[in-house]
Parts: sequence; structure tokens; C-alpha cells
Amino acid sequence: MYTKTRTNLYRTTYHLVWVTKYRKVIFTTLNRREAMMEMLSLIAENND
Repeated sequence: MYTKTRTNLYRTTYHLVWVTKYRKVIFTTLNRREAMMEMLSLIAENND
């Protein structure tokens, strides 16, 4: 999706990187895991 302003046309993209070097558990509760899965699913659907 491109965004157009009066003088610019641009596209913003994001790249998520999951660092596994230390294998620290980030999503310790089920609520956090479900919330992250829901957010990522919504982002993926919106950018299809």
C-alpha cells in the first residue's frame, strides 16, 4: 500500500525478527500468546 502526500509517495514495510540466541521465553502467559497471534493475523490479513 502506498501513501501519497502532497509532495511524496511512499510505502512503509516492517520486518519482524524473532531472536532465538538466548531462547528467553517472552510470551509466558496464554493471554500474551493469544494477543500476539491475533495481532499478527490481523496485520497479515490487512496486507494481503
